[in-house]
Amino acid sequence: MSAPISTQSETTILAAPKTLKPKPVILWCHSRCCSTAVVRAMVQHPMLKVANEPFIQVIQGSQLDNIDSHPGLAIPSPWFNTTRVDIATKLSENKLPEPDAASGTINFGPDDGRIVFIKDMAQYGLRSDVFKRLRELKTRMASGVDDGEAIDDPLSTTPENPTVFPVSLLRKFNHTFLIREPERAIPSFIKSMQETLEAAAPGTEVEGDLSGYIMYLEQRLLYRFFADPKSEFNTLPYDGEEAGYVQQPQPPPLIDASDLLKDPTSVMKQYCEVIDIPFDPTMMSWSNEKPLKEFDVPWRLMFKRAEQSTGFEKDGRNPEDIMNEVKETQRANIAKLVKIWRPDYEYVESVVHGVDY
Repeated sequence: MSAPISTQSETTILAAPKTLKPKPVILWCHSRCCSTAVVRAMVQHPMLKVANEPFIQVIQGSQLDNIDSHPGLAIPSPWFNTTRVDIATKLSENKLPEPDAASGTINFGPDDGRIVFIKDMAQYGLRSDVFKRLRELKTRMASGVDDGEAIDDPLSTTPENPTVFPVSLLRKFNHTFLIREPERAIPSFIKSMQETLEAAAPGTEVEGDLSGYIMYLEQRLLYRFFADPKSEFNTLPYDGEEAGYVQQPQPPPLIDASDLLKDPTSVMKQYCEVIDIPFDPTMMSWSNEKPLKEFDVPWRLMFKRAEQSTGFEKDGRNPEDIMNEVKETQRANIAKLVKIWRPDYEYVESVVHGVDY
């Protein structure tokens, strides 16, 4: 990469009048890309408040907005009667959702002057039909089955809005992305899944098709939607509500986790500049003494290492070291998944050098 943070219009962004108001920021991710460490850093920032994976929580608990085709919860959760659009609308007003298990409702904190920072997975912003279609495509790709049907290529045409959110709502946020090499992210995901399963049922081993949880294709599609100057996000008429706010940097700011872990201070400084939030040195270290409410989700065990950390940790392992950390029975499948999804990783990362749309 030519720079840890990609943005072809960085000079314009940095020269923007400081009277402009910053928008809430979304960091779109895929599994095991060091996003939880970024959350820990942002929690430290005095100007920010963090919503960690709110759209996943809606999907897991809502009867109204369930894109994953799993049965509704037997006991209604606070998210039961809400949608991702409902939550995003409040987040755009710098109000955090505050689920109340006792009453089974979601309250929203006040706009207290702090800016909302949201971290969520790219696939959980997608419409139900797009989500299901990509799951089907990924399953076919991972299985190697060729039934004669062409596999959609997100690069083949200018994408329509693949998300559940209207463009007018999407424009109330600045959209940013974080990626990590599949040679590191996929083994980490399989390993964390293994640890989670064993904690619930000792002796259980990860098996079956896990392609649905490898999210490079979804991230590629979403990045393309925000970056392509011919997409609806960039061509639909503005309604005037964006006046006075920092505009979406183009192409969307992109962090590669390898750059982040090599020089976290430099990368976080650049990231703060392009989203027009002052860098604060307190972001670079944190305490592991108390559990964070931002990680108070059913899949909390997946965040174990990040909760125990005290800062960004360099990763000096080579691919062989990484593969040796997973069970031998899982290595062939991991190698296959890495090969399948590396082109989508390379596509997103290549935007640093410019893409001719």
